[in-house]
Amino acid sequence: MFVPEYSITSAILKNIATIEYGRALIENTPILPHWEKQLIKESKIKIISNTLGMDGVYANPETIKKYLDGLETTKIPEEIRNFIGGLKIVEEINQTNEVDEKDLLALHKIITEGLVTPELQSRFRNKKYINHPDPQEILAQVVGTFDWFNSLDSKETSPILVAGIIYGKLLSVFPFENFNFSVANLISRISRRLGGYSFKNYVALEETFFRNRNLHLKILENIKEDEFTEFLEFYTQAFASEVANMKEKVLLLARDTKVAKASGTLDLTPRQSRIVEYLQDYGILQNKDFGKLFEGVSEDSVLRDLKTLLQKDIVVKKGSTKSSRYELK
Repeated sequence: MFVPEYSITSAILKNIATIEYGRALIENTPILPHWEKQLIKESKIKIISNTLGMDGVYANPETIKKYLDGLETTKIPEEIRNFIGGLKIVEEINQTNEVDEKDLLALHKIITEGLVTPELQSRFRNKKYINHPDPQEILAQVVGTFDWFNSLDSKETSPILVAGIIYGKLLSVFPFENFNFSVANLISRISRRLGGYSFKNYVALEETFFRNRNLHLKILENIKEDEFTEFLEFYTQAFASEVANMKEKVLLLARDTKVAKASGTLDLTPRQSRIVEYLQDYGILQNKDFGKLFEGVSEDSVLRDLKTLLQKDIVVKKGSTKSSRYELK
C-alpha cells in the first residue's frame, strides 16, 4: 500500500496555523447573503479557469461568469460545461462516502465528455511519460493511493496534508492522457470537503497554482519515492496565502454587514439581491437587461425593486427614461 513520506517542517506548521486561524474567522464571520453568493461565484470562476489552464485549456473568466449567471448558454466550450459538472459531483459528496479509483474514473468521464474518443474516457493511459510510472503500474498505484486515503493513517493525519498528498500523488502518477490536473484537483477538493475544510466554498487555491505553474510543475517532478515534504511546503503555502487573503476580504465585508444592519438595508428580497449581484459583476444595469436577468418578470416589477434599492441608498440612477442606467453607490 502507498504510504507517503514527509517531515513536518516549521514552514508547514506555520502554514497550517495560518489556515486554521483563517478558517475559524471565515466560518464564524457573518456577511450579507449577496456577498456570500458573490464570493462563492468568484471562487468557482477561479477554480474552473485556472484548473483548466493547468491542463492547457483557456477558459475565459467572463464566459464562465455569464454561464453561471444564466446569461450565456449556447456558445460555451465543452471543457467549461464538463468541469462545472465535475464540481457538482464534488458538492454532493458527504461524510458517509468512501472515495476510490471508481470515483477517479467517473470524474474523468465527466470532464472529458465530448472531448476525447470513447476509448480514452475513463481509461488509464497506455503511453509512457518521463518522470511518471509506466502504464502497467498505474492501476496498482492508484488503488494503493486510495487505500491509504481511506485508511486509519489518513484519518489521523491533518486533512490539509491529506488533500495535498492525494493531489500530489495523483499528479505524480499522471494516470490519464489528458485532464490530469482537473481530475486530481476535484479529488483534492473532495478530500478537503470530507475533512471539513470547504471554507464555505469561498477559497480557490487554483489561482495560486496557475500563477506559479512552472514552480508547481518543477516541485511535482521532485516527488521521488513518495517523499512529499517539499511539495507539502508548496501546497500549504498556496493554501495559507489564499485563506489569508479571503479572511481579510470577509472581515471587510463583515463591516458592510454591520452598517447594513444599522441602517436597515439588510432585508432585501431575492430579486433585489439578484440585482445587487448583477451590479457587482457587470457594473451597470439598463432597462434592456431586465428581460435576460428576470425572464417572465414585468419591467414595472423590476423598476419597483430598483426604486426600493434607490431609497435604501444602495443603488444610484443615472440618465432618464429608457436610457437610464443603474449602478451600485
